[in-house]
Amino acid sequence: MNLNLISSVFPEPILSSQIHHGDDFTIVEVNNSWMFRFPRRPEARIVLEIEKQFLAEFAPLSPVPVPLYQYIGEDFVGYRKIEGLLLSPGRYKELSEASQKKVVEQISAFLSTLHSFPVGRARQMGMTAGWNGWRKEAFQIFKSEIAPRLSQKALRNANSCFEAFFSSAYTTVVIHGDFYPHDHLFLDPHKETLSGVIDFGDLTMDDPACDLKNILSEFGEETLRNVLATYTGPADQNIIDRMRLAIKTEPLFDAAYDVQLGYPGRLTHHIRDIENAFSR
Repeated sequence: MNLNLISSVFPEPILSSQIHHGDDFTIVEVNNSWMFRFPRRPEARIVLEIEKQFLAEFAPLSPVPVPLYQYIGEDFVGYRKIEGLLLSPGRYKELSEASQKKVVEQISAFLSTLHSFPVGRARQMGMTAGWNGWRKEAFQIFKSEIAPRLSQKALRNANSCFEAFFSSAYTTVVIHGDFYPHDHLFLDPHKETLSGVIDFGDLTMDDPACDLKNILSEFGEETLRNVLATYTGPADQNIIDRMRLAIKTEPLFDAAYDVQLGYPGRLTHHIRDIENAFSR
């Protein structure tokens, strides 16, 4: 069915295809050169409409290539595949010092540009703040479905973490929302520079620390500080503390997401992580 829909907008013969399933989108790779995104849930359809508008305006501004939707169907989009290797922590460490410096500069420039995109314009596109308040919903799920499965000490510490997280003050910006280098940043292995950033399905307006925290968690504090040295977005004196807090709360929100989507295996894994981290 997906291939028939793709053929309705794609002028070339489909010689090969591969299918990749995510939580929100099914991705069909065609002829090793084109990527087609099909939303799997009603919420993802709404996000896709925002993505289409946002990337059309952001792509010409971005210092790093991003998907540019060239084929648009009724309920799907297609873009030329961004070539390269995913920027895993191990792959980053293997780069020369000069190449690491260049990649850091690219990450900083990309996030600076993204985080300076006009919030008012993003709101006109239908973008919401904090995934339309999803974290508060996730907290309610945590209290009803996850808290009863934790020890008293882990629950007490988790609740303190939630309290600190929800009371944090920050400047709201447009964020990628899923800015994990090992998943969504591509490296040109020959030039040893970034070749692209993908997957804007979690776009929202929130704390810039939510994007930057992944540099800290995957590449360490030294690399993070190098990124911040040229970052021109809102970086107040508490931003690194908020990154650390966001990293700490991540399994709490992940567990709530598992409940929401019905992933019992992943939920068990995340509850174990929560217990280990918060019962110390």
